[in-house]
Amino acid sequence: MTDTQLLRPTPQQTAQQQAEADLKANQAGLLSTRQRWRYVAVRAAEHGIGALMVTLIFAVVVNALQLMPDLATIGLVTLLIMVGTLLLLLANIRPAFETKVKSVTGSLSRSVISPPLVQPFFCLAVGKTLFYVQADRFDGLEDDTTYEAYYLERPARLGGSVLLTLRQLSAAPDELAE
Repeated sequence: MTDTQLLRPTPQQTAQQQAEADLKANQAGLLSTRQRWRYVAVRAAEHGIGALMVTLIFAVVVNALQLMPDLATIGLVTLLIMVGTLLLLLANIRPAFETKVKSVTGSLSRSVISPPLVQPFFCLAVGKTLFYVQADRFDGLEDDTTYEAYYLERPARLGGSVLLTLRQLSAAPDELAE
């Protein structure tokens, strides 16, 4: 082993350092740099997929009406779709650059909503605040334990609040009794 291999942090150490930096920034009411750029990247992907869908719908309508637009018209419509997408993206990434990180403290409860023929939704509730999370954030948490959650508030029509950091404050009641 070389010296550089010995000094390189393990993935677990890197994740722990990122979690500590995230928590520190969230406690100050801010997003950490990593959280900010991840938020922007996810919103950019959502808007990119939306732009592709609008372009596809436009192409299907043009084909159904048997129109034969020239190349300049196609380019203009594509440009309008891209400009509209960028304007919407800029409006939707604004929370990443504002100091609106909120926190809630309360008992954690977990549930899984499994609609037929659809991937299940993993829900966490801290106090009365509900978060939809990925399965990897869902596992390893204990119900009826006090947690502190830091989040960005978003309307329910946009998927609800975005959970940023979750910190356990106390052990579950049955663990305290032992």
